[in-house]
Amino acid sequence: MNILGEPRRRQRYARLPLLLCCLFLADFHGSVGAAETKKEYTADTGDFLPFEFLDACTTGDVDAIRAMLKEHPGWVNSRSKQGESCLHVAGIMGQTGVTAAILQAGGDPDIRTTFSEGLRMHPLSWNVYGGHLETAAVLLEGGADVNLDVDDMYNPGQSVTVLDLIEYTLDVDHIDKRFQQVKDLLLKFGAKRYKDLSKQVDEDGDIDEL
Repeated sequence: MNILGEPRRRQRYARLPLLLCCLFLADFHGSVGAAETKKEYTADTGDFLPFEFLDACTTGDVDAIRAMLKEHPGWVNSRSKQGESCLHVAGIMGQTGVTAAILQAGGDPDIRTTFSEGLRMHPLSWNVYGGHLETAAVLLEGGADVNLDVDDMYNPGQSVTVLDLIEYTLDVDHIDKRFQQVKDLLLKFGAKRYKDLSKQVDEDGDIDEL
């Protein structure tokens, strides 16, 4: 382990919620003009989600989301051009109502991002990064896997869990009580560090790498 590099790594993780938000909004709004001009999305046929739906997911317009899903039920687990679903973008600001509505409509609580820089992130990881306690609780109560891994952005080829992520954040920002509350919630649902999941004992007592 690089001890000297560890504090810097933890600081980067602590700043990640803001970074994710800025990157998403830049990509999201930057692509809107092209998408609306080319009309290159029709989610019901497997193409990209329209801006209006993603905007409602981001801003928390539950009534609009329900109305659009009534006409286009396939949008519940469809993705944007950047590889994010409604549950992902709802995690930017912790839109609890949107998250609950999507889950009620059949949304996958463990859906992953699909673009190359997306770190295979799932909705719970977005909400843990942001310290969104209520939305994280809705996801976990809705069946989200508390130990589903994501890619470690600073160690290519390695994985972390949401417990790893929240502990990195707490090492830097231990004053904000939200993050401790999120950690307590994760532990309540059985969260573990990735290193504790990466080995398992088989019936013969041998240790196998997962």
